[in-house]
Amino acid sequence: MSPVRDESLTGRASNGIYLNNMNGKRDNTILLILGLLVLIAAIFPIFENRFIDTHDVNLYPTWLYEFDQGIKAGHFLPRWSNDFWLGYGVPLFNFIQPLFYYLSELAHLVGFGLLHSIKLVIVLGFGLGFLSMYLLGKEIWKDKRSGFICAVIFTFFPYRLGLVYIRGDFTEFLATSLIPLVLFAFMKLGEKRNLGFFLLSSFSLALLLLAHNIQTVLFIPVLLVYLLIFFGKEIKKVFWPFFFSGITSLGIASFFILPAFFEKKFLEISLMYSGQYDFHAHFLKVMDLFNLKWDSDHFFQIGITGIVIFFFIIYALLKKSFGLPKKNVYFFLILAVISIIASLSVSAWFWESIPLFKFVQYPWRALSFLALALSVLSGVMFRTKVISLFFKKKTPWFISVSTLAIVVILVNLFFAQPASYLKIESDEAYNPYSQIFSEANLETSYQKKKEQMLQLDKLNIYTLIPEFVPKGTNIQLLTNQVAGTMRDQLRAREEFRILKIEVLSGQIEWAERPVDSYNYSFEITANEESSIRVNNFWFPGWRAFLDGQETEIKHDNDFQAMVFDIPNGSHMLQLKFGNTMIRTIGEIISAVSLAVWFLLLIIFVFRKVFFKRNDQFSATT
Repeated sequence: MSPVRDESLTGRASNGIYLNNMNGKRDNTILLILGLLVLIAAIFPIFENRFIDTHDVNLYPTWLYEFDQGIKAGHFLPRWSNDFWLGYGVPLFNFIQPLFYYLSELAHLVGFGLLHSIKLVIVLGFGLGFLSMYLLGKEIWKDKRSGFICAVIFTFFPYRLGLVYIRGDFTEFLATSLIPLVLFAFMKLGEKRNLGFFLLSSFSLALLLLAHNIQTVLFIPVLLVYLLIFFGKEIKKVFWPFFFSGITSLGIASFFILPAFFEKKFLEISLMYSGQYDFHAHFLKVMDLFNLKWDSDHFFQIGITGIVIFFFIIYALLKKSFGLPKKNVYFFLILAVISIIASLSVSAWFWESIPLFKFVQYPWRALSFLALALSVLSGVMFRTKVISLFFKKKTPWFISVSTLAIVVILVNLFFAQPASYLKIESDEAYNPYSQIFSEANLETSYQKKKEQMLQLDKLNIYTLIPEFVPKGTNIQLLTNQVAGTMRDQLRAREEFRILKIEVLSGQIEWAERPVDSYNYSFEITANEESSIRVNNFWFPGWRAFLDGQETEIKHDNDFQAMVFDIPNGSHMLQLKFGNTMIRTIGEIISAVSLAVWFLLLIIFVFRKVFFKRNDQFSATT
């Protein structure tokens, strides 16, 4: 018997209800219909032909615009975003998790606009989260009804809804939707040790690694502890399947993970965990967890359903005869408590003790694991006699399940503020050079600091993020230069754009011959020996060619911009952005890992179709 299974969950429960009585196609069809209705209720506000007005309302369409420009220029991962900081450019997607943008770009390339493409991926996130939690809940409780309720709770948990409709952190939402699937896949891999679950576990973990950096850092310890607890005595038997799955996941995601890790030293990374991102300033108060009001400032609450789940669990544990899957119950109960404590200031020592955790920025991100834990624990509802107080013993299962689902939805939405919207702009409006008039842009760090840039109302500030400028840049001087450019050009109603070349000494005439976001070409005529600054950030990967010969790039200046000495006469200066060694290595590892994964997938499908085999996984598979 697998260490995850619990014999007490098979057969007849002590409350007289059969748990495994839903095996027919009719029951599965009813579950599917109910699931679709629940999802429609969750995504209903997205059906508006307008875009949700969230905290980061213009971040995703603007960054997707840049991602799209890079993809169309022929780059599989558009590491360089040339329009940011009014033309200085930043290596945005060298460090920002790309999965959400890949999925959105697929929809965009099919023909959807930027905002509708983002909406489609949000809908996908809801569906993925529901299915993932259903699989995990059904596996733990050995009951489809319990799995269904777990999925409903997870879908309507306040924090997860807040990620979409209030905060607008769609990448974190997508990551939280993947976490139950990763847990389920590794649980089944340890139990069955077959190729199918190896493929599922490795690929789902790879997707998580590409979905959200911070949630992955927080989740990996949870996953390891979970596997150690449930396979402790058999860890030697399951070690190699887990090891190869993890290695395959890292391999698939290496094209992003390796450069992001090894090249972060070239950025002003201290800005990612200081100032407004210092986690010390973002702990919750206890009352935030119990606040019934749900609006733009309150989406951190446990919720009424969460509190009820806690009571159900305590009651069930006191009634030992119910035969709960105790290891799972205790694990997720402890995870829920730790998640709550981690969001409060009493846990400051914890966040300070592990250097990597300072990048978490907001300790209340731990509430994503509260959503996970309480959703799993909600499966206890069909394991206690309390449920019989509301439903008769012969009540059809779909009546009890649908009633509970309706109650959960109504209770969680009763205190919710209705979603607000902005009109859908054309795709070109999200060009980083364009002005985007939105009240959401008034909430910026620059306003709080009262810098010169604040004179420019309603500017899209998501292209002026200092965390991604090269190390050594004088942010204040850069900000003043950008602010001056914007102020002058705002009067003329022009696009915001820094002059690409500035003369430091001598006299030149020049003309730009743009190629794409990774290549620039300048025709330069110097009347004497001159020195110029190309207002483009230097970052590893940039190479310069003067009249076809590679030339040195100087960048030791306040702007970390590229400086060149130009001899007298006519010249052609070319700038090209390419791979570094670590990027090339990462891409090769990803290509090989993905090829191996697909080969194993073909083998798995071939065996299933022609031999109907379900072979055990081994180190030689």
